[in-house]
Amino acid sequence: MIDLDVDEFLDPDLTIDAVYTRGTITKTIPVIFDREYSLATIGDVPVQMAGPKLLCKSADVTGIDTTATFTIDGVVYKVTDPRPDVNGFTEVFLTRD
Repeated sequence: MIDLDVDEFLDPDLTIDAVYTRGTITKTIPVIFDREYSLATIGDVPVQMAGPKLLCKSADVTGIDTTATFTIDGVVYKVTDPRPDVNGFTEVFLTRD
C-alpha cells in the first residue's frame, strides 16, 4: 500500500465532474477520465477503438457494480468493470450506453 492523499491526487485542476448513478443514488463526483484509444485489425482493415475508463475516489462510489452509470459531458457510460485498489482509488472501465 502506498501512502497517498486521495483528495490531493484528485485535484480540481486535474479532474472533471461526472454524475454517478447507482439505483436511487445520484451524485456529482470528481474523476480523471480517459478515452484511451487502441488499434485493432478486422480482416485487413485497421480500426481505432475507444476504451473509456475513469479513476475516482473509492469512498465516492461505495458499492459500485455493473448496474451503475456515469454521465460525462452529456454522454452516459455503463460500468463494465469496477476495480477498487488498496490505496482508496477505483479504476472504472466503461462502455457507452
